[in-house]
Amino acid sequence: MSSFIPQYNLEPDFLLKKSILFEVKETFLTVYNFFDPHQNVPLQSQYLTFIAIIRGDAMLKLGDENLDLLTGESFLLLPGTQEHLQFPRTSYANPVQCMVIEFPMQRVADTLSLINEYYSDGQDEISDRQVLRSRYSRVKSEQVFRSVTKLLQVMEEEVSCKKLLIDTNITELLIRTMQTPLQGVILEYSRPSAHGHRIEFTANYIRQNLATPITLQALADQACMSKASFLRHFKQEFGVAPIEYINRERIRLSKKRLADPQKTVADVAFELGFKNAGYFIRTFKKYVGTTPKSYQQQLIAS
Repeated sequence: MSSFIPQYNLEPDFLLKKSILFEVKETFLTVYNFFDPHQNVPLQSQYLTFIAIIRGDAMLKLGDENLDLLTGESFLLLPGTQEHLQFPRTSYANPVQCMVIEFPMQRVADTLSLINEYYSDGQDEISDRQVLRSRYSRVKSEQVFRSVTKLLQVMEEEVSCKKLLIDTNITELLIRTMQTPLQGVILEYSRPSAHGHRIEFTANYIRQNLATPITLQALADQACMSKASFLRHFKQEFGVAPIEYINRERIRLSKKRLADPQKTVADVAFELGFKNAGYFIRTFKKYVGTTPKSYQQQLIAS
């Protein structure tokens, strides 16, 4: 084990905490604690997904391939993936803790702009020239791991301005990650395609109209494309079909709505255009791995 990985003494209630959930500026952060080898985390996001193994080890299923992730390692997944994070070697004696962060494109773009503005002399500027030298998606970095453990510490503290501190530490973690070979994946995520502006326009239209029925024809009209052309370019841009993107956006927004203890699951389902609460519950569990009610209880408790 690398020397930079800190040694932990497990708190008595560690095994009782399955997850810690936070949402800051559209960035979703979850810390999972697992001790059951049959548990898994579905990774289905339209955002850039960062995974860090804090304790123990995990296995990422990438299609037919199984990728081992060890303590101290970090991994990035581009949007459109439909993978699962599994923990086949975990147990009560050997629990696993991992952090998953979903970065929206705007946050990544703002951070890139901040770096390039701050280093206006170009010395540390993040540029496309560096992409060709760093297109990896996995890294073991002391600096990144220290940022992860620092962020975890802030999440578990009872301090004033906690959300601000979490937000600041997330930005630091993203900057640290951009200074590793993972930078190539981040730049790939933030770079628009030739049709990116029109497709992004329709993505904004989706986000603004989640409570209403959205048809493929309406989206194609927004992009000034035929349905076939729009469908092809949309999948190239986001890695998923429009209906999949719509469902993921609705689930993403539902996470924010569920933070309000006054809202019921049925309230959130109705507000986000689901035809009934049962369909919302099934869809939520597909993408998040738990029911909306359980998620709400965990979110409020944290």
